[in-house]
Amino acid sequence: LADTPVRHPILGVGLGAGLLDRVRRRVPAPPGPVRRVGSALRLLRAGRVGPATGLSLLDPVRHGRDGPTLRALHRLAPLAGLPPFDVIHAQFGTVAVEALHLRRAGIIRGRLLTSFRGYDISSTLHRHGPCHYADLFREGDWFLTNCRFFRDRLLDLGCPGERLSILPSGLDLARFPLVERAAWDGGRPIELLFVGRLVAKKGVEDAI
Repeated sequence: LADTPVRHPILGVGLGAGLLDRVRRRVPAPPGPVRRVGSALRLLRAGRVGPATGLSLLDPVRHGRDGPTLRALHRLAPLAGLPPFDVIHAQFGTVAVEALHLRRAGIIRGRLLTSFRGYDISSTLHRHGPCHYADLFREGDWFLTNCRFFRDRLLDLGCPGERLSILPSGLDLARFPLVERAAWDGGRPIELLFVGRLVAKKGVEDAI
């Protein structure tokens, strides 16, 4: 489910061939309640969303303010009517929570795999509390994270260890060949390259 036609290098190559043809794009919700209601009715008449599914997408418990304001209906209409998937892979626990709501509502079907990557088990929990993923841990089929530290954090939060694995982030080293450089001789400034967001947890001060 995509917002914009951003191209990734894998698209059109090997296993990525034809992926763009299978991308489901979000339906933009028009501004203003009158136009939004009219757009929602057109989606219902066109069969993009069934009545039962449409009602479930209005639920403020599942979708917050996006439910009664019809934004959830517009955002998720492209997923209605799809056949079952072998695996539903949610990158970040925050996305998995929404995917779980959609699976409960019957909008998507398949095994739910969640990858926890960082902010979803740090700042997200500061806002929503340590029980935010309780339902996901109970109903999700498998969980991945990229290091032992995050694994231990997930276990402390209640993630079932028998359904949790570590999958390190992959890096194609062939794209970053080693370049021999002259040793620093003290006659020029030291040049450092830091790649990452300028936030405290990225350790910029430690790097310096």
